[in-house]
Amino acid sequence: MKFSYQANNLKKQFGGKSGVSSASFHVQEGTIHGIIGKNGAGKSVLMKMVSGIMVPSAGQLTIGGREVENTSWSPAAALSEGVAFIPQDPPKLTYLTVEDYLSLGNKGFSKLGIIDRKGIARKISEINEKLAIEVRSDDLVNYLPVEVQQLLAFGKGIFLNDAKIILLDEITASLSETRRIALLEQLRETVDGRSYT
Repeated sequence: MKFSYQANNLKKQFGGKSGVSSASFHVQEGTIHGIIGKNGAGKSVLMKMVSGIMVPSAGQLTIGGREVENTSWSPAAALSEGVAFIPQDPPKLTYLTVEDYLSLGNKGFSKLGIIDRKGIARKISEINEKLAIEVRSDDLVNYLPVEVQQLLAFGKGIFLNDAKIILLDEITASLSETRRIALLEQLRETVDGRSYT
């Protein structure tokens, strides 16, 4: 059975205002989808609900055939279900190196508090090659160009977290043509049983 996720009448209220009035969709693995709408239409809010950053006010989210409990849905819970969210504006990661960032929240690169530096170095090489960037283990993430930070986050989702769902919040808007092409080619190449939105 193919992996899928869906929303049924998902809503988000901010006081008396509606961020998302009612969103329903069903996404099957191995597909790429786009959400189109004007500024303020609720696209980012919808993705933040799917990724656990925001708690839905109403409606039902189902990931991999399991209904999500809205009150306990969080970024950590979403990540454990294979959901990765790449925001339009990368978070401020003051003092974190590329190595720190890639190992953050990834238990596969740490045993008894010791980081597998060789394993991370291999992943950095893979990300550099696949996404046409050049980062080093000791580079400070905050000082990398925004487009490189976004591609690094995308690479982390695919190559380290093995995410089944990648939510991209307009990250191509800040990418150069070369890097936009590299990202789209990687999406097409990797759609082999995972869902990307």
